[in-house]
Amino acid sequence: MPIVTIDLWEGRTIKQKRKLVNGVTDVVVKSVECPEHAVHIIINDHPKENWGIGGTLASEM
Repeated sequence: MPIVTIDLWEGRTIKQKRKLVNGVTDVVVKSVECPEHAVHIIINDHPKENWGIGGTLASEM
């Protein structure tokens, strides 16, 4: 069972997440030759103030 974890800044719509899950599932199915129902995708939404880049909060960039 492939498990894919995706970390994003919060703010994506359900439609965008649905499209992401569909596309990633297709790639995993083709790459590792497994059934669609075996692919698990976990999306973690993070506020920009909880994400640091080069010593700076993403919310301050």
